[in-house]
Amino acid sequence: MTVDNEEAILNIYDTAGQEDFSAVRDQYIRIGEGFVCMYSVTTDASFQEVRNLREKLLNITDDEKIPCVLVGNKCDLTEDREVPTATGQALASEFHWKFLEASAKTKTNVVETFEEIVKSIRDYRTGSQVKTDTGAAPAEAKPVKKSKCTLL
Repeated sequence: MTVDNEEAILNIYDTAGQEDFSAVRDQYIRIGEGFVCMYSVTTDASFQEVRNLREKLLNITDDEKIPCVLVGNKCDLTEDREVPTATGQALASEFHWKFLEASAKTKTNVVETFEEIVKSIRDYRTGSQVKTDTGAAPAEAKPVKKSKCTLL
C-alpha cells in the first residue's frame, strides 16, 4: 500500500488470538516489526485479552516501544457494545499505543488501521517519537523510499 506517497509492502499474519496458533504466533512476534491488536467492542472478554497479548509481546520482543495499534472492531454494532470507546482509548494511552475503532462490515477505519501501523513502524525505524495523547510532537522523520513491514 502507499502511505504518505511512499510504498510499503505488508506481510500480515492473522492468528485470530486462537491458542491453536500459539507456537506460530510466538514466531511471528519474533519477526514482526509492528502489531495490530484487535478486540471486539461487543465482547468484553476479547478486550480483557489485550493485556495478555501485550505481556506476550513484551516477553518476546523485550521492547516496550514496539509499534502497536489497538483496534476496537465491530464499532457498527452499537446496540451490542460491551466496551466503551473511552475504555479502549484509555488502555491504548496507558500502553502508548495508537487507537482506532473499526468496522470490517462498514469498512470504517480498515485502511486507516494499516496506515497508522505503517507510520508507527517508520517512526520507530527512524527513532522518531510517535505523537501520543499527551500532545508531544514527533521528531522529524527521515524520508523512507520503500519499506517492508511485517505485522501480526
